[in-house]
Amino acid sequence: IIMPYVRSWQLIAFCEKRQDVLMFKIDRIHQATILPELTYEVRADFEPEEYIGNRWGIMRIAGEPEEVVLHFDAEVGRRVAEEEWHKSQRSEILPDDSVLFRVNLIITPEFISWLLYYGSGLEVVAPAWLRERVAEEHRKAAERYEKNRRNVNEITSISTAPTG
Repeated sequence: IIMPYVRSWQLIAFCEKRQDVLMFKIDRIHQATILPELTYEVRADFEPEEYIGNRWGIMRIAGEPEEVVLHFDAEVGRRVAEEEWHKSQRSEILPDDSVLFRVNLIITPEFISWLLYYGSGLEVVAPAWLRERVAEEHRKAAERYEKNRRNVNEITSISTAPTG
């Protein structure tokens, strides 16, 4: 089964080496050989959605689904609410036009990256551990910017210096 995901294509296929159905990023396949003597028939009851499970994105990690509650500001929330991100999502537009977004899923690193993308336009309400994780990542980023403020001038002067 070939399916699009973000900016690439994924292949769900049987892996001879691991003797299991796995997902492969097609961009990473450097060579393929057709072996006519080997065939694999997809089970009639195979469902890609079930294979991916109740996760965010395509990362297949173990875990139990958790109720995630997010509060997006009005500008970001409008864009988030108009998309279908996950089968369990529920969006509520609040009186100030901000958006309360709820989703029940297995939290993956991919999901955490998605949260970080929205920066100050998002606040994680629950679960508490995820709220702290996202806050900690933002603290680390702020510290990096503060710490490297002086180095930016040095880097900029080096990269714009005339060559010749």
